[in-house]
Amino acid sequence: MNLEISPKNRTRIAEFPISLVLNNVFSPKKTFEYEGEKYEVKMNSQRYFMFRENLNCVCCSLKGTRMFLEYHDADKVPHFNLYGEQNNELILMTKDHIIARALGGQDKHSNYQTMCLICNNLKGHSSLTLDSLKKLRKIFDSNKNNLTKKKLHLLIEDSKRKLAKSQKLKKAIKPKNSNVVLKLDLNCYAKENSFIGTPAYEPAPKNKNKIGCIKRGTILKPIIEYKNKLFCELSNDQYLEIEKNHVEY
Repeated sequence: MNLEISPKNRTRIAEFPISLVLNNVFSPKKTFEYEGEKYEVKMNSQRYFMFRENLNCVCCSLKGTRMFLEYHDADKVPHFNLYGEQNNELILMTKDHIIARALGGQDKHSNYQTMCLICNNLKGHSSLTLDSLKKLRKIFDSNKNNLTKKKLHLLIEDSKRKLAKSQKLKKAIKPKNSNVVLKLDLNCYAKENSFIGTPAYEPAPKNKNKIGCIKRGTILKPIIEYKNKLFCELSNDQYLEIEKNHVEY
C-alpha cells in the first residue's frame, strides 16, 4: 500500500484556472501557452469529464482547487492534473473505478468517480463501500502520525478485512420483522467488535473472555440472518451472534 501524497517524477509547467481547462474538454486537442511556450494537450481524457461533474473526493470530500499542466518522465506530451489542498500539501485527485477492474469493473464513465489519492490507495482493489472506506480513512487519519509505516500498513489491512466481513454480513438475508426469545441460558463472550453467545452448559470458546450471561426468556431483536446464525442488535455497530436453534419466534 503506497500512500504518496502525489506522484513522483513529475515536472510542473504551470498552473491554469480549472474553469479554463474543463471548459475545453470537448475539444480533441487544445493549445495552451505559458511564458511564450505553446503546449498541445489532449482534452478528451475521461478524467476531465469526471472532474467537470464533481471536483470533490467522494470519500473524504476534499475538493480539487488547483489545476497544473505537468508531464511525467515517461510522457510524450503534458497533461493536466487536479489537486486538492490539505495541511499545506497538494493531494492528487484521481479517477477511481467504482467497481475495481480486478473485480470485473469496466473502463467506462458510469464506473468512474472522483477520489483523492489517499482514499484511492486505501481502497486499492477491494470492494469496500463508501461507508466502509470512510471508516477506513478515519482509522488512517487517527493513526498516521502515531505508528510506523509497517504498523500502520498492518492496521489498515486488518481493518479492511474486518470491514469487508461486516459488509458481507450486511448483505445477508434479513430476518422477519419480529423479535425472538431465548430458549436457554447463554454465556456471552467478546468477539472482535461484537459478541458471541453460547449455551451456558458448553465449554467456553477458545481464547474468548466471558463478559456476562443472558438468561432464558430474554427477548432479542435480530438484525441479520446468515446461514444458521442470527446477529441480534445490542448497540450501534455491535451484535450478538447466536445459533438460530437457540431461539424461538
